[in-house]
Amino acid sequence: MRGITRTLVTAALGAGLLLANGWGASAAPAANEPSAQDLAAAAQVADTPSVRATLGKFFQADPKNSSTGGLSSTGGAPGLDAEIAVAPRPVPVYQLAKDFVAGKSQAPGSLAYVAVPANCGACGATATLWTVRDERGSWQVGNIASGDRERQFADKLPQGAYLLQEPQIDAWYAVHGDTVRRLDGDGASVSVADYQRAVAAKYGDKQADSNYAQRGQAGGYGYAAPTTEGSSLPLVLVLLGSLLVIGFGSVFLRRKA
Repeated sequence: MRGITRTLVTAALGAGLLLANGWGASAAPAANEPSAQDLAAAAQVADTPSVRATLGKFFQADPKNSSTGGLSSTGGAPGLDAEIAVAPRPVPVYQLAKDFVAGKSQAPGSLAYVAVPANCGACGATATLWTVRDERGSWQVGNIASGDRERQFADKLPQGAYLLQEPQIDAWYAVHGDTVRRLDGDGASVSVADYQRAVAAKYGDKQADSNYAQRGQAGGYGYAAPTTEGSSLPLVLVLLGSLLVIGFGSVFLRRKA
């Protein structure tokens, strides 16, 4: 009986070690997952008079919004902010986690920003506010991007899934349990383990402090230019007041819708 008991205890300890190392365990949802209070705070800072005024200038300056006539000489957008609606439903956006690439974590994504969509009734345009935590832990608006890709992708997520971006190739995925499914391509699905092997092969030697990063190639392990929608210089809000680092030292990109 003692031998059986010892065998059972050894097996239980072994199983515990396997789970602790990620083997046989379901994938962790994500790193730095925001709470309901975080999402509410992100939505709140995105819907203020000063942000609406900045959005008005953004929509007016965007050359795609011909009805607004371009930015005026005073830089203002009289009355336009009254036509702006900021959506109350924020979208958490996760980016490929460096610990996942390095095989140190089973969580594919780490929170990068919370996207808050906005639209302009007068010009029929959409934009997305990227809200991030500052160094004090408070939520701030860090960037405005044309279009509302995040909301569109979020609408495709199954219940319980989260939105993951692989910024190096500007690819978007739904992470659901042990499955990673492409949202902006052919819809192919792979297991989390297979996805981890794939990204480790692609980016494992391009992490921070690697020779690749030290040579300054593509900014190290940061953003690559989007392959499908292009990019331009960022419009970073004056509201931010300090440089915010997202992901692994990536830069903000303003998308062209």
